[in-house]
Amino acid sequence: MGLKKQFLKSYLDFKIIADNKGTLTLYSKKIGIIKDKNDIYIHKVFRLLTQIKGVKEINLNKSECTVEIIYQSNILNAEKLMKYIDLILDVVVENVNLIKKCPANRIEDLFIILEAKLKDKISKIRF
Repeated sequence: MGLKKQFLKSYLDFKIIADNKGTLTLYSKKIGIIKDKNDIYIHKVFRLLTQIKGVKEINLNKSECTVEIIYQSNILNAEKLMKYIDLILDVVVENVNLIKKCPANRIEDLFIILEAKLKDKISKIRF
């Protein structure tokens, strides 16, 4: 694991607080301190999870510092979801400069690029 990815994972420090069949709830106190002006970016990054087969919905709650992932339990489980989150962190770390330079009015273009890169990574890995 690269240093940047390890730093990002340590910074976010996701903890599973609920793992009910079909719903995974993660906690990270850092979600609560994301500045409002950066909400659009964090929502797009989490939206990458919806590109994963079996993920139905993502609910981000900054005030509670949680991310709720609703998924099809016949396709996914918590372990697989955490592996996908690792892949998303890889994509974010590899494209951090692109993300930092992206103006708010081009965020959808950024999402398309990140989505393509995530799909490429997923196509190379079998869970």
